[in-house]
Amino acid sequence: MPIIPDKSDPEQSAESQAERRVRMRQEWDNLIEDLIADGHEKGAFDNLPGKGKPLNLKQNPYVPELDLAHTLLKDNDLVPAWISERNGLLQQTAQLREQMQRSWQRHRREFDLLPARRDALTISWYDACQGWLAAIAELNKHINTYNLKRPSDNLEIYKLDLDRELARIGAGRLLK
Repeated sequence: MPIIPDKSDPEQSAESQAERRVRMRQEWDNLIEDLIADGHEKGAFDNLPGKGKPLNLKQNPYVPELDLAHTLLKDNDLVPAWISERNGLLQQTAQLREQMQRSWQRHRREFDLLPARRDALTISWYDACQGWLAAIAELNKHINTYNLKRPSDNLEIYKLDLDRELARIGAGRLLK
């Protein structure tokens, strides 16, 4: 039996409304489940078009106007420009990190094995860090541009920081 709120009592009215909302939510979920179960029992889902056939997952129901463009790109083994640009930036980042790693290993090894060359190696390492600082600044400009152009629901590329990149390989700006 539904509770009819007494409009003269505002506390009872608010309480009753809250109780009614909760009950309606629960009943709504049950109603939908009951309707689906009832339809299933009556055979409403037995003769649906496409029954027993695989789903067509090639079409995007959310952005139908891009279906033709995506089909053309896929059929010609192409990717959208923003994905291509993202892949290029990720590749440049990986190359820079690899270059830093190799250089750090060489400098560290020579610094430990050749005490007579330590001053020259320290200067060489400092120069390499300055070069990477400039390379990271340039790469970050491209990352900023990419992040502005990419679709908003896709992952952005985070900017690089020389100190974090050096920490990643266990190095510092100074060779000691």
